[in-house]
Amino acid sequence: MLKITPVLIGLIAVSSQIVTVGAQTVAATPSPAIPMPPDKIDTYQFYSRLIPVGESANEGWPHGQFLVEDTTVQMVPSDKPCIPDHPNGKRDYTNMLNPHDAVTPPDGDREDYNEILADFDKHCHDRAQLDPSAWALSAPFRAPIHLLNKDQQGEFQRSRFGSNPNDPENKVLTEKYKGAPGLYTFSEVYFNARHTVALVYAGVWCGGLCGQWRWNTFRLIEGQWKPIRWNSTVTMS
Repeated sequence: MLKITPVLIGLIAVSSQIVTVGAQTVAATPSPAIPMPPDKIDTYQFYSRLIPVGESANEGWPHGQFLVEDTTVQMVPSDKPCIPDHPNGKRDYTNMLNPHDAVTPPDGDREDYNEILADFDKHCHDRAQLDPSAWALSAPFRAPIHLLNKDQQGEFQRSRFGSNPNDPENKVLTEKYKGAPGLYTFSEVYFNARHTVALVYAGVWCGGLCGQWRWNTFRLIEGQWKPIRWNSTVTMS
């Protein structure tokens, strides 16, 4: 069973990408959290590079602290296959959490993409516990990282929806999460066989109809991970 936040869902074609307007779809009952798989311990460098992400990186946004969900997103519900069923032979571009549907590489990167999908298929039901000490943010975004559990995520959401400024809880939560641009979400990072191309899902919820999620691709070039462009479904709310 899937849970979809009840907001308007639509599709917009933008520069050969698909933009879904709404919110991400997540497993209603996620799997228990596991330690980060040993072959993915180095993935915090990608998470650190993607904070802040989207419009929350823009000048004028607060960057006093960064809030992150304390586990990676479970990309596929436990009772669903990692490889989506396409009875009509067409991709479902609204299936944004699954790179089988949501990501399209250039023709020259097809082999790397297929290897990354194989890695995804091994881990699509994972929900990995994140380590608060493993992040290394770069200037000018060096600020504390706080991993939020489900209760704390709910607190932050209430702080953004608080309509009564005189409500005692709203005052406390607003102060507690002051300086945070939003709540960040990450998948595990999926690699090709040579560990030279990486794909990671990342996004931020910043309140109400404010948020952005997409797949991000990196290639190892002369010892440095550089962002590269693969077409991806982008969700905005």
